[in-house]
Amino acid sequence: MMKTVRGGASWPLVFCMACVMLCEGFDIIVYSSLIPTLIADNGMGMDSAIAGLVGSMTFLGMFAGGLLAGTVQRRLGYVRAIAFGVMWFSVAIALSSLSAHAYMLGVFRALAGLGLGCVLPIAMSLARDHSSKRMAPLVISLVMTGIPFGGLVAAFACLSLLSLVGWRALMLLAGLIGVLPVLIVVPVASRVVAQLERTRPGVSARPARQTLRQLGMKSKALLGMLCAMTFLFLMAYYGMSTWLAQLMRAFNLPLENSLQMMVVLNFGCVMGSLFTAWLATRMSVEVVAMGSGLLASLCLIGIALRPSSSALLMAFVFFAGVGAISTQNLTNALVSNAFPEALRPAALGMSLGIGRLGAVASPAAGGLILQCGFDAGWVLVMLAVAELVGVGLLLPYAPYRRVEAAEA
Repeated sequence: MMKTVRGGASWPLVFCMACVMLCEGFDIIVYSSLIPTLIADNGMGMDSAIAGLVGSMTFLGMFAGGLLAGTVQRRLGYVRAIAFGVMWFSVAIALSSLSAHAYMLGVFRALAGLGLGCVLPIAMSLARDHSSKRMAPLVISLVMTGIPFGGLVAAFACLSLLSLVGWRALMLLAGLIGVLPVLIVVPVASRVVAQLERTRPGVSARPARQTLRQLGMKSKALLGMLCAMTFLFLMAYYGMSTWLAQLMRAFNLPLENSLQMMVVLNFGCVMGSLFTAWLATRMSVEVVAMGSGLLASLCLIGIALRPSSSALLMAFVFFAGVGAISTQNLTNALVSNAFPEALRPAALGMSLGIGRLGAVASPAAGGLILQCGFDAGWVLVMLAVAELVGVGLLLPYAPYRRVEAAEA
């Protein structure tokens, strides 16, 4: 029989949850890569500002979904909640391929975000519940690696298929890809969880009902600080994911080269997630997070300076991906370690839900900057500042990190 923790974590379960998260990454990067094409489609009635607003609608839905994650998990259980959220997302994104105009596309993307907003904190909590505290950064980062890996697949798909099938077919593909986790991965995860629970005598499959309202003032302050960090780091990461292809067009790169940059960005995210997660198991999580944030902010400034060397630009994009995803992964690990199992889905749902507001603000603010006629580099400067402020919030984290999050 499978042990509860093998090497500090249940790796089959971690792999399953990473596969589930592939859906989000595929969808986000498909939309980002399609922005130039959507703007060029006169029937959609889109400009840079509307494209940013439509991109924000996904994250607005994720905000609502994240706040509901704890309640949904308590009512449906981990695995059924994940299956429900993924199917909700898949149907909404598939329908978005039929959108007649930009506003209809925005509504469907908001509905899709509602499902994804529930799935992410629940998937991370499930994997974290069956791992040791020391392995939490690696476990959380591996689950999150599904997002940039999905983005990498999406970037390749857009690069190869966009000119052949058009944007509607790629949007439909983003919806259909969610069916695979429900049909294949979720049943496997269900069997793994059942085996793991049988090896945990005396531990209920459904934790005792607790809410975040029961936390003491110091624990609430800790959660508030982590929510603020998540807001800023997601603002930087999703702003970069949403706008990079269009910004590269503003830098006079052909569409094919812009899509190649999306491949480089997501490859950096995948590699960065793995390396910084491994590093965080051997030293302070917050120190690694701070270093990652500084790396991302410096690289964003480097991109904004428009280096003449294509190799240097590619390096900046790669390491911006390394740093931006890593700061958020490690912040998620800090949240998962700070709160007990019964509160973990709600705490992660709260931090990621509030954080999604940063993801809402970023595409909209970027679109407004471009629409007002400012240079595209100012969008990247805005994202770099958000990353730096988030790093600054990590400085006072140390005095709080030993707070007992379950105190009344």
